[in-house]
Amino acid sequence: MRPELRGTSLLEELIEFAKTELEPLGVRVAFGACEPHLLPLYIARGQRPYADRNINTPEAGYLIPLVEFHEDLDSLLGVGGAVDDDGRPALPPILQRVLDSDGGAVTSNLLTAREEYLDELRDAFEQVEREEVSAFAGLTEEETRRCVERSNIIECRAGDRVLKQGGVARNMFVVLEGVLEARSDGGEILGVLSAGDTFGEVAFLLEQPRSLDVVAVTDPTRVLSLSEGTVRRMIAEDPVVAAKLLLNLSKMLCYRLLRTNPA
Repeated sequence: MRPELRGTSLLEELIEFAKTELEPLGVRVAFGACEPHLLPLYIARGQRPYADRNINTPEAGYLIPLVEFHEDLDSLLGVGGAVDDDGRPALPPILQRVLDSDGGAVTSNLLTAREEYLDELRDAFEQVEREEVSAFAGLTEEETRRCVERSNIIECRAGDRVLKQGGVARNMFVVLEGVLEARSDGGEILGVLSAGDTFGEVAFLLEQPRSLDVVAVTDPTRVLSLSEGTVRRMIAEDPVVAAKLLLNLSKMLCYRLLRTNPA
């Protein structure tokens, strides 16, 4: 979506148009994809991540495959002649795999029990907290929980371009596991990111397009995607916690500058 169209009703209009066009055709299941920063919005509208691997595209960048069921599961039994071992109507194999995927390469705060999600983050933060400073340093568990509302844990593969230079999204990422490289337009490696590091914060703070590509180089690599809307809402409604988070981000940017320019 072009920057000038952000915040308009275009997305809602497109979704409504698609439903209006699909229902008369008898479409029962729809597949699509979205950028990580849009995932909370699509989940709230009933779509679900399902694939074990996300998509890299030269045009749109990094995309998360989604599925949406337009009818209840019982109505899908026997579609395409699918039957189980006893000869009874069953879900087509491809739909059964989707249902069994449990989110695939994405663990969403909106789709996972709160304590289960926080437990997964606690395990990752044990490594993150060993770094010189982290995004959530000095925050209580309750304050951290508020920061990660509407967040998603994304498992990437080596070669995945998680950020595309020029992209207009402004969500931020925290590296939980693995290694990523920040690369220039010509492919030059300008920085290496590991557990505890953040990226995407420059676009958030300056409200500008992404300045670099960020590519995963290890398997697996896991990142926490923080919702821009959640952080901006915290700035307005929970300024004490927001100040702690933004101070940590500022410190991390300073450390990064010192590493690249010790003078």
